[in-house]
Amino acid sequence: MTWRTRYCMAESKEHKTRVPTRGVPNVPPVQTTASVVVRIRPRGRWLGICVEPVLTTFRRVTTRMNSSGIKRGLATTAVSALAIAGLPLFASSASADVANNAEIKVVSVTNVRNAGTYGGQVVLNVKGIWEDVVAPGNANNVRDAGELPDQAKFLLRAENPADGSEDKAGVQDLDLKAASVIADGANGDTTKNDGFDTVVLRVAATTQQVGDTAKFSVIYDEANAGTYNLGEPFVKTAVTTVGAPTTFALSPASQTGALNQAVDYNARLTDAAGRPTQLNAGETVALTSDTGAVDFNTATGALDANGALTAADLITGSATVTVAGTTTVVHTITGDPTEAGVSNGTAKLDVLKGATISNTEVDFVTGADSWDGFGGDTFGNGVLVRVDQPSITVNIKGGAADAGGTVPVTVSSANGITFGGKTSQQFLVTLNGDSVGSFTITPDAGTIADGRTISVKGFDADTTIAYAIARVNNANTKTDAGTYISSYTGTVSPKVTVRDQFGNPVSGVWVSVQRTGGANADASPSARKQTGADGTVSFDLTSTKATATNNTKDDLVVRVYPNEFSAAGDFLVQADKADIVYTADGKGSEFSLRGDNIALAGAAYDPKSVFAEPLTDAKADTDANEYIKLDVTGGTGGAPVTISVDGGAKVIDPAATPSVWLSDGKDSISTSLDNGGAKTFRIVGTKTGTVNVTVTSGGFTKTSQVTIRAAAAPVARNVALTGPTAATSGSTAVFVAKVTDAFGNPVPGFGVGGLSIQVAGPARLQGTDAVTDANGELKINVALDSDADAPVTVSVLATGGQFGANANSTTAAPGDANNARGLTASVRQASAQIAEVTDLAALEQAVADAEKALADAEDALAAAQGNLDVAQTELAVAQANVDTLKAKKAKLRKKLNKAKANDNKQKAKTTRKKLRAVKRNLSAAQDQVTIATAKVAAAQGVVDNRTEDVAEAQADLDQAEQNLEDAQNG
Repeated sequence: MTWRTRYCMAESKEHKTRVPTRGVPNVPPVQTTASVVVRIRPRGRWLGICVEPVLTTFRRVTTRMNSSGIKRGLATTAVSALAIAGLPLFASSASADVANNAEIKVVSVTNVRNAGTYGGQVVLNVKGIWEDVVAPGNANNVRDAGELPDQAKFLLRAENPADGSEDKAGVQDLDLKAASVIADGANGDTTKNDGFDTVVLRVAATTQQVGDTAKFSVIYDEANAGTYNLGEPFVKTAVTTVGAPTTFALSPASQTGALNQAVDYNARLTDAAGRPTQLNAGETVALTSDTGAVDFNTATGALDANGALTAADLITGSATVTVAGTTTVVHTITGDPTEAGVSNGTAKLDVLKGATISNTEVDFVTGADSWDGFGGDTFGNGVLVRVDQPSITVNIKGGAADAGGTVPVTVSSANGITFGGKTSQQFLVTLNGDSVGSFTITPDAGTIADGRTISVKGFDADTTIAYAIARVNNANTKTDAGTYISSYTGTVSPKVTVRDQFGNPVSGVWVSVQRTGGANADASPSARKQTGADGTVSFDLTSTKATATNNTKDDLVVRVYPNEFSAAGDFLVQADKADIVYTADGKGSEFSLRGDNIALAGAAYDPKSVFAEPLTDAKADTDANEYIKLDVTGGTGGAPVTISVDGGAKVIDPAATPSVWLSDGKDSISTSLDNGGAKTFRIVGTKTGTVNVTVTSGGFTKTSQVTIRAAAAPVARNVALTGPTAATSGSTAVFVAKVTDAFGNPVPGFGVGGLSIQVAGPARLQGTDAVTDANGELKINVALDSDADAPVTVSVLATGGQFGANANSTTAAPGDANNARGLTASVRQASAQIAEVTDLAALEQAVADAEKALADAEDALAAAQGNLDVAQTELAVAQANVDTLKAKKAKLRKKLNKAKANDNKQKAKTTRKKLRAVKRNLSAAQDQVTIATAKVAAAQGVVDNRTEDVAEAQADLDQAEQNLEDAQNG
C-alpha cells in the first residue's frame, strides 16, 4: 500500500493527505475509516503531519513536543514521514523566530566556476523568518521592526536535508562562502515591499566534470545546531559548474558620448564554451584607457581616473562599467584580467564637444505648461505640465560657444512614470551650427498621473517636471475689475474669468455672484451661469436700494461650482472678488495724469517735454529715455481703467508683465486701478512723432500727448537699397542705401564702412557718400561701362549695430535668441537692379547704319529711275517707228487703190509688194512697242520698290536718331 504526505499548518484542524508508510514505524495497516494524524503543538499552535491511506486502513498516533524546542528524539513517525517526502519543512520554532507561514524560495542561481575560490550567487526570498531581539519596546516571539534573519544561520545541506552533509566525496563539494540579508524594501531587495526579505548567498562548488550539476538544500538553522532539525525551513536548488575564464569582453564595441557624460558598457567574463563564469578570489580586471582621460565607475567602485572589476563585481559573469571621457577624442578602453590565459577586452568611446545650457536657453513646449518660452522660469521652480499632455518637447538655443556641442540629458522618475518600460531615459542632443537642438520626452501611456514627476539632469542645474490635473482655485478666478461704479439706480455688469493654473480658460463650470454687506446686499447667490469657451461669464446687477443716505458699498462674492446642481457648499471657489460702489451720477473720482512726473494738462504743458526714444533694445527697464512713466492717480480704488496710445507707441502694464518687453506692449490695455485709485503704466515708442494718450476710468476720459523723439544714438538694424531701373552705357547711376532702426526710423551718421557694396554686371563702383544723411540715406555711384548692354545689380551687406540679429534678439548669437522680445529679424542685405541698360555706341552705329542704308536706297532708286528713263525712251522710239510704218502703210494703200482704179496692174503689183513689206515691218514694230511697254512697266515697278525702300530707310534713320536722342537725353 502507498501513502502520500504534505506538511500543513492548522489550528486544531486535521488535513488529509497521502504519505508512504515505508520506513514509518508505529503506523501498521489497520482496517479503519479514521485518519492518521501526528500532531505537534508548540506553544499552542498545532503542527500537523496529516496522513491518509489509499486504502481506508491506518492507525492514529499522536505525539507532543515541549516548549524548549523541537527535540531530536521526536517520534520517528513525523521525522521519517517529512524527510522521506523530501519537501520544505515550515514550522514555528520554540523561540518563535520562524512563523507558522515561513517560506523560502529561489529567485535566481548563477553558474559556478568549477573548483573556483570565490563562487557564484544564489538569491533567495524569505518570509516569516527573523531573530528575536530582546530590547525595550520589542515583543518577544513577534517580529518587530528591524528584526531580520541571521545570515550566519543559512546552511547548505544535502538535497534531502535530513540526509546530512551537502558534500559527497568524488561527486560534489560545496562551500557557502558568504551570506547577506537585505530587508524588504531596502536597496538591493529583489521586489520591494512584497513581504519577502532577500538573501544573497555566495556558493563555491566542485564537481567531477565541468558542466555537472550540484544539488543541495539551503536551510535556516533555527536551532543553531549546525545541522538540519525537523521543522527548520529549507528550499532545494542546484548549481551547474562552468570552466575557468578564457575571454573578457566589453560591449558595445563603440559608443559616442558628450564630454564628461556617463556612458555604460557591459563587461562579460566567459569560459571556453561561452558560458558566464567567475574570477577567483583576489583576482581583478584592470580598466584603463589609452588616453588616460577616462574616468571609470564599476559596480562597486566610485567614478575615478582608473578602476578595476573584482570577483564581487563579476559574480554573475557580467557587470556594468560606467565611463566618462574628459577630453574630446576617441578613447580606447581596455579590460585586462590578472588571471593568465584570459584575453583582454576593448571598446571605443568617441567623446564629443559639450555644451553648457542655462534656463534662459531652454524652452519646455507642451499644449499646457507653466514654462513661458526661453527663460520662462528657473530650473529651481521646475515645470508644471497638465496630465493630458503625452509628450514634452525641449528646445535648446545655446550660446555661440555651444555651436556643434552635445548636451547629455537624463530623465528619470521615482514615482511611477516610465519610458519604454524603464524608469529613466538618456538623450544626447547635438546642437547645430546655430547652437540649436531639441529632444522630446515621451513617457509611456498610462504612467502619467497627477502628482507624478520627472527629474531632468544635464543642464547647468537640475529641474523637475511635475504633472498636475487642471484645477480651479481662488488665484485662477478673477473679475474684470476690482471696483464697479453704479448710480443709485444703475446696472453694473461684472465679468468673471475662470482659468486653470496653466493660464488656460476653464469652460463648462458654473458661476454665481452675490452682493453682500452693502446697500444692495442679496439674500442668496444669483442663478448659476456656465462659463463659455473663453472661460468667462457675465452678470447684470441692478441697484434698487442705494440712495444718497444708503450708499454703502457692496462686496461681490464669486462662487465657482463644478456643475449646475452642486450643493450650495460644494463649490470650487468662494471669495470676495470686487466692490460695487454707488454714486449719484454713476461716476467715480476724477483722476489726473502725469508723465515722467509732469502733469499732462494745462496751457503751459508742452508734449515735447515728456518724451522717450524708440525702444531699440525691446526692454523698457532701466534707461530713462526707453519709456515714459504714466501715472494715473486720484481715481476710484479698484475701478476699471483703460489706456490707449497711437502713433506706433505701445503701453505696458509692468505689474502684469514685469518683464516689460516690447512684446508685452499693446495699443490698448484694460485693467483696474489699485485700492488707492492709482496705476502706473509705461509708454514705449517705435515711430518718432507725437503720441495721443487716452485714459478712461470711473466715467471720465482724458486725452493728452507725449513725444517719441529721435534717438540721440540710434541703433542701425535694417538696410534698404533703391536705384534706377534703366540706364545707358557710359553713364553714372545713383543708388541710395537707407539705414534704419528696428522700427524704420532713419539712422543718420552711419558710415559707409559698415556697408559692403558689390556691383555685378558691366559697371563699377565709382564712389559713395561717407555717412548717411539726416534721412538715413547714403548715395552709391555706379559707372556703367561704355559698351554696357546687360543688367547691372548692386547689393549691400550691412555690419555693426544690430545688423544680422535674430527676431526677438539684438544679436545673431543663438544664446541671445530671446533677449529682445518684440523685435523683428534684422534686414542686413538689400539689392537693386538696372534691368534695362542701353548701349549708346550701338545706337550711334545704328544711326550710321541707317544713314548708309538710306543712301544705298536712294542710289538704288536713282539707278532704277535711269533704267525707267531708258525704257521709256525705247518705248517712244518703238512707238514712233510704229507710227511711221502706219503712215507708210496708209500711203501705200492709197497708191494701191489708185493703181487699181487706173487698172495699172503693174503699179498695183509693185504697190502690193511694198504694202506687204510695210505690214511685216509694222507688225514687228508693234511687237517692239509691246516689249518696250513691258520694260517700262518693269522699270516703273523697280522705281516704286526703290522709292519704298528709301521711305523705309528714312523711317529707320529717323527712329535710330530718335533712340539716340532719347538715350542721350535720358
